[in-house]
Amino acid sequence: IDNVSLGFTPPSPIAGIVRYGNTAQTPLSNVKVTLWNTANNTPVDSLTTDASGAYSFTPGPGSFEVRSSTSRTPGGWNATGALAIGRHYANVNPLQGLYLSAADVTANSQVNASDALQVLLRYLNVTNSFAAGSWVFEKPSVTVVQGATVPAYNITGLSVGDVRGAFTPGARLMSKAKIESGKDELLLTSGQIVRIPVYLDEEIDLGAISLALGYDARQLEVLSVRLSDAAHNANMVARVNEPGIVSLAWFDVQGWDVQKGSVLFELECLVKNVDANGVSFRVMEGSELASKDVEVLDMAKLRIPNTRGTEGVDFISLSNYPNPFDGQTSLRFNLPTEGSVTLRVLDVAGREVASYDLGTRAAGLHTHDLELNVKAGVYSAELLFNRSGESTVAVTRMIRR
Repeated sequence: IDNVSLGFTPPSPIAGIVRYGNTAQTPLSNVKVTLWNTANNTPVDSLTTDASGAYSFTPGPGSFEVRSSTSRTPGGWNATGALAIGRHYANVNPLQGLYLSAADVTANSQVNASDALQVLLRYLNVTNSFAAGSWVFEKPSVTVVQGATVPAYNITGLSVGDVRGAFTPGARLMSKAKIESGKDELLLTSGQIVRIPVYLDEEIDLGAISLALGYDARQLEVLSVRLSDAAHNANMVARVNEPGIVSLAWFDVQGWDVQKGSVLFELECLVKNVDANGVSFRVMEGSELASKDVEVLDMAKLRIPNTRGTEGVDFISLSNYPNPFDGQTSLRFNLPTEGSVTLRVLDVAGREVASYDLGTRAAGLHTHDLELNVKAGVYSAELLFNRSGESTVAVTRMIRR
């Protein structure tokens, strides 16, 4: 009997990990991975990735393509992503590879302003799907030769529309903005339509706004949103018909140079029933602001006036911003009813250095830009409010640097 020794090299597997295309390279579980024979375009085998995102096939020699799909919940769309799409079609910073595929949300093999608009609408929940579907994955082509080792083929996936890889599947959305009450006070009367300003407490060449504010719908009804610079309103989309939430999305490839303390936008509201405690606004999860270079601000600071109802209240409020100031400042005052307004500026000795007749003003919040060519020091602004022969004075201290 002859002794025969046979050597056998097992087929090399086609294997790898499916990951999301974010910075963390988050492993993707529950992804269906199918191995296709490219010679006859038929499926060979399929499996579903586990918690580590791993897959592995051992098909033997041949030519194959690895295809992936999933029913997982997608995400990651906002105005910052729309800005990145806008920069691509403006040829400022072209997208590449899978991120370019994720940008074609309209599935017309082009990436342009229509795709950016659809991303804004998806962020606002005006639409709940894209023509291109929900996910895109890399499709590696693999050739297996008997006895040869097949390298690992890791696969990257993206939610359609998430062109920055900003999404973390399975994780809770975080807010990257916050809102605080300012020193201004805004008096709200039931039945009144009032504009509530929202200020940006940072100086930035702004490129994108993705913002949702929550409030008590029993106190207010937001009617509309207007950016303070009307030239930029054409690029903004807002949703105000959801009780208790107002959302806006805006981007501009050219950017918007917003100065610290400037009004970013105004909320036109119908006052319903506001008590002495006022209305509290909160920033919803997923909100963020970004520069025109697509850099997200770390906890962008917004300010909104203190508000309270006018039941039993009969006084005026006065403040200015910035303070201290360099020659120019903006006075903000709130009137409980219509009346005539006069403004005086006094130095520390009580001498009048400037006076302005502001005429008759309606109830509500007003601003008056003030330019003072005076030396550095402390000054007082006095606002004289007159109605039906009765006068009220509000005073604020200003510091000229």
